[in-house]
Amino acid sequence: MAYNTIKLKGAPVVDELVAAGTITPGMLCEVTSAGTVQAHSTAVGPAQKMFAAENELGGEEISDDYASGDLTQLIIAGSGDRVYGLIKIGEDVVIGEPLVSAGNGSLQPKVLTTSDPSETAGAIVGYSRTTVTGGAALVRCVVEIA
Repeated sequence: MAYNTIKLKGAPVVDELVAAGTITPGMLCEVTSAGTVQAHSTAVGPAQKMFAAENELGGEEISDDYASGDLTQLIIAGSGDRVYGLIKIGEDVVIGEPLVSAGNGSLQPKVLTTSDPSETAGAIVGYSRTTVTGGAALVRCVVEIA
């Protein structure tokens, strides 16, 4: 099922920051040292569960990117909230799979290679609630926040 909004379930905190570069709604984001927002840049790194939302106040849709300098609508999701996130190009995801940052604002599946909890401390953003097949472009996926 396709959705026309990023926030699907829950009551996330809403914020606005100026974009440091191009941001697509659904991207996992981070705040820069300059106080702007950019796509999350550390693959499998700890991440605040902050996603770019569509600019509904400007009448735009989830397919409309924010340009550098645009005021960006953000949602900071809590455990159990659901968002319509982006999956890394070429990645397949199944329902229930843990998702981590791909280092470019999208998410990728995390294969747990050890029982050491420090391996994924803060890295798991959420869990897939839909199965998607990756292709030559980013694909959207329902993500339940960890």
